[in-house]
Amino acid sequence: MGYPQQPGDLPKEQPDRVLTPEQMRELTIDTMASWALDGLYPSRATVESINEFLASGLTPEQYIEKLKEKWRQAEGD
Repeated sequence: MGYPQQPGDLPKEQPDRVLTPEQMRELTIDTMASWALDGLYPSRATVESINEFLASGLTPEQYIEKLKEKWRQAEGD
């Protein structure tokens, strides 16, 4: 279903995506570079979350739902 086989592999393009995984990766790099120009730097946790999303093969909506569920479970603990 387009999921990466090895850590660091980008998933193959999915038909419901507007951007390819490589384009999303480049857009993410550009966004973080823009933040740096404004003097803002993402935390390590933010960068790890971004990398997790890029490697997941999920759409942004699917990944957001996954995070919401993770936070709901953490709040219930």
